[in-house]
Amino acid sequence: MFIGWVDSPLRMDTIVLNLPPEKLQYINLEIFDSETRTEASRMYPVGSVPNKERNSSARFQAVRQLEHGQHTWTLVIDSLPEYASRWRSGKPTWVAASGILLSLLISVLVVWKFQHKKRLIRTEFMERVAVENAVRIEELNQAKRKLLESERDVNDAQRIARIGSYITDLKTGVCRTSPILDNIFGIDEMFDKTIGAWGKLMAPGYEQEMLDYYHDVVQKRIPFNKDYQIIRPEDGKLLWVSGLGEMEFDDDGNPVFLRGTIQDITERKLSEIALQESQERLQATLNAIPDVLFELGLDGRIYDYHASEPEQLAMPPEELLGKRVADSYPADVAATIMAALQEANQTGHSFGQQIMLAMPQGERCFEISIARKAALSIDETRFIALSRDITERKVAEERMNELSYRLVLVQENARKRLSGELHDRTSPNLAAIGINLNMITSTFHYTGTEYRESSSILVNCIEDIQALIEDTTVSIREICSDLRPPVLDYGGLVPALENYVAQFHQRTNLLVEIACPNSSIRLPSALESALFRIVQEALTNCAKHSHAMSVKIALDLESQPIVLSVCDDGIGFDPKAQEEVFPRSGLGILTMKEMVEFLEGEFDLVSILGEGTRVTVKFLSSGETA
Repeated sequence: MFIGWVDSPLRMDTIVLNLPPEKLQYINLEIFDSETRTEASRMYPVGSVPNKERNSSARFQAVRQLEHGQHTWTLVIDSLPEYASRWRSGKPTWVAASGILLSLLISVLVVWKFQHKKRLIRTEFMERVAVENAVRIEELNQAKRKLLESERDVNDAQRIARIGSYITDLKTGVCRTSPILDNIFGIDEMFDKTIGAWGKLMAPGYEQEMLDYYHDVVQKRIPFNKDYQIIRPEDGKLLWVSGLGEMEFDDDGNPVFLRGTIQDITERKLSEIALQESQERLQATLNAIPDVLFELGLDGRIYDYHASEPEQLAMPPEELLGKRVADSYPADVAATIMAALQEANQTGHSFGQQIMLAMPQGERCFEISIARKAALSIDETRFIALSRDITERKVAEERMNELSYRLVLVQENARKRLSGELHDRTSPNLAAIGINLNMITSTFHYTGTEYRESSSILVNCIEDIQALIEDTTVSIREICSDLRPPVLDYGGLVPALENYVAQFHQRTNLLVEIACPNSSIRLPSALESALFRIVQEALTNCAKHSHAMSVKIALDLESQPIVLSVCDDGIGFDPKAQEEVFPRSGLGILTMKEMVEFLEGEFDLVSILGEGTRVTVKFLSSGETA
């Protein structure tokens, strides 16, 4: 009865639930899922199958335990009286009981095998699931570790580069920032991370500008790219930062986020500002230098130049740049420059070489100075050459040499004049004094009447000596007055001129008139001396050459510049012709011109034949002039 039934692949609980009660009306079967028979371990009867009451008249009771592995099931079989009456006539009791028990054992074994296989499959499945879960967990852990490492690398990179990141919600204006950005801005979690609060971090003068720029970026949907200054709330430090950002759009193309970075560029910005200021100072210095600068190679090739005015170049730049000196300048000029280059290459610098160049404005003289630059590579050596136009200086030096020469001539003439005056006006008097002294000496050899006569002679001689001495004294005073009148030192220019004019009138009988509105004004000593000498030279020329009857001297000491004019009514002359015959006609006019040029004044001479001559000089009075 149970043999075929237990062959079906059913679980134990399925078997016992499907045991039909009508088949077990003569047998009471109980199955326990343990070694002990308790209500908790009873597997059958279950459900709607009633538990058959044991009958004391049962012919047999069998208890069997089925073990497999570490699990044990207990089977209890009781025969009922009906069983005995039904099966007594046909089969022996033990045969029926054994068949029933065998069928039950086989059923239990089959069920156990299926359950064991299921447990194995379930165990394998659970192990496989556990392995897969472990793999997934390990992958998740690795992903987390990589994510953490990536975040740490990003944070380290941001920290080292001083670059922070941010995300701004364009609808709310709320910002999410990285720790590095918070550190750059000097803010913490308590800071209100909004666009309005961000604007308040700006340095003076940047707040409205940056807010306007932000709104312009959002409206025009353009990248954010701006350098600006902030003041850190943490310590009040002023920083330069560079902000970059790009828009993120939704499916409808509307901007929703602004993602970007903030970099601390304070050191770079300060360096750029310092470099720009240095470049501006250098450019201002170069612009202030009147000289022309060239950058040359050792072979004389011209790589670059700087000139404040294009007229400073001897030729257009395209004829200079990239070419050698020998290809652009005359042979003698190129040879001088190359010699200076070689000297600079050996000693580091070369100074004082002079060249003459034909410029559009005429021939000019230049002084060349060359210095070697620090070499950029082993094969390249560059030089800076400075070309200074010294034409005016050269002319001034030549003029100074000429003035010095003329001054020496003037001094020599003054010495000759002094020597002649002293000889002509004092020597005869001194000789007469000597003769008279001899006569006095001879009178001492006579007596009597002769002695009285000799005494009279002695008195006359002494009187003559006194007159000669007085005349000599006057002559010496006049000579000294011509050389340097004492009244010029203690009385001033006008009194000295008046004194000199009076003596000049006595000697020459030439009428001289002086007009000076304010004669009490004193000028620097050198200027008073120069004006006195000019008047002296002009009157001397009038007396010697003009044949004038009168001279007018006009002096304005209150004007700026000071003006002196000496005008005569003489015969006049041709100034150009006078310059051509200057070596033979005297030094009066040249002396006056040199004195005026020496004191940086202006000299003007106008002379018309038959109408007289006028000399005019002008000086700026700014103190003592050396």
